[in-house]
Amino acid sequence: MSNTYVLDSVVIELFRFEDIKLLDGKWGFDAVSNKGLLGLIGPTGILVKSRATPEVLEEFFKWRIVGQRKDGIKSGVLVVREKPSNSFDEYFHNRCSKIRGFKIEILTVSEIIEKLSNRTKEKFRITPEEIVEQKTLTDLRIELATTPPTEEESWEETRERYISEVHDILSEGNLVLFLGTGVGAYSHIPNWKSLLTQLRFRLIQRKLNERGINTNEDDCTALAEEFPGKLGLDPLLSAQYIRRGLRNTFIDDIVDILYDDLQDQNPTLQAIGTLCSAGNLKAIITHNYDDLVERQLMNHNIDAKPILQGGLHTNNSLPIYHVHGFLPQHLEAYDISEYSDVILSEESYHQLYQDPYNWVNLVQHEHLMHHSCLIIGHSLTDPNLRRLLYDAAHREGSSWHYAIFTRETPKNTVNEPRPPHGIEVDYLKIHHRLEEAAFRDLHIKIIWIEDYPDIPTILERIRIG
Repeated sequence: MSNTYVLDSVVIELFRFEDIKLLDGKWGFDAVSNKGLLGLIGPTGILVKSRATPEVLEEFFKWRIVGQRKDGIKSGVLVVREKPSNSFDEYFHNRCSKIRGFKIEILTVSEIIEKLSNRTKEKFRITPEEIVEQKTLTDLRIELATTPPTEEESWEETRERYISEVHDILSEGNLVLFLGTGVGAYSHIPNWKSLLTQLRFRLIQRKLNERGINTNEDDCTALAEEFPGKLGLDPLLSAQYIRRGLRNTFIDDIVDILYDDLQDQNPTLQAIGTLCSAGNLKAIITHNYDDLVERQLMNHNIDAKPILQGGLHTNNSLPIYHVHGFLPQHLEAYDISEYSDVILSEESYHQLYQDPYNWVNLVQHEHLMHHSCLIIGHSLTDPNLRRLLYDAAHREGSSWHYAIFTRETPKNTVNEPRPPHGIEVDYLKIHHRLEEAAFRDLHIKIIWIEDYPDIPTILERIRIG
């Protein structure tokens, strides 16, 4: 039986005896007792961790400040699996001596069971020695998503709270921007799917022409769009297929496609530039190959430096980590002699999986662990990123992150049969809550928007607070 099941079971048992509400990641706490827990003055915030460490305690204090300011949290309980060490006890008492009007208790599984057993005639169903495997906190969060509480915070209210939290993190100098292909949409930079389709078009056209087969653009386009499905190729396999076919021209073809229809005006990138001008941003991590962020920051007179594979940040400039490769339109602008390789194919992902100490993994994991990231224009379907998010989220003292996502809306189609409008609206509420619950397991809070053009407004509100 894993330690997680032990701790989850204790929290679930607490629901039977105390007025406790699962928070689904709110403030970073796992649950709250509005009336107070085990003699503490309420509301009491509850955080569940496997061990008590200085990093965990600092995380607890961080959420204490947020909870006190926004919702009047007056006490806290840190639930741990094993008794803290003597050295930690000394650290804990020294740290708590500086805090007035807020009592914190650290309780092990055994201590909670003993306290509850003394207060109720009903036997506590679990013991540290004999744990019955039952629902985890993740299961409860999914149940919570499909069964809305009687007093439900609207998604707009939640967004306001998250915007305020991100502003505070930015002010503290602890915010990292995590950028995906969506930030280049206004500039007509192709997303991953479109890039692969256009690369496939070039491959098909060249191979047929090499064999003296006359083709036209419509035929090649149709083949490029249809072939992945017919061959059963997922995107990574398709990229590997294309790379081997194009061989030496692969990188040059990507560069041509990236900047083929480049547009100057990009409100999202302009808002990112303005946000960076606040001066407190820790770093930018981008999965994009292009140099549009660098250009935008140049326009804002911000000293920024692209960091490539294996590179280190050694000065006071704002680092921009290109973890999937860097293909600027003009190499000479960055004093680079040749294009870097890119992470695009199945082979390159296998290399990341096999080497946990790869620079790409270390840079992302380090920032996910120790800083809060604002994720923009990213679908979060990248398999390696999800692996890193999961690993970071399940380590002690790891940070929480924020992702800007567009809410789904009922489709207004005339010719397609659809369920009644009311049913679709109700299901979409459940769908969004399920998404929130799933991403909280990766320590990600979703900042919902109604449409992509809302992103610049959100970024500006984060900047000004």
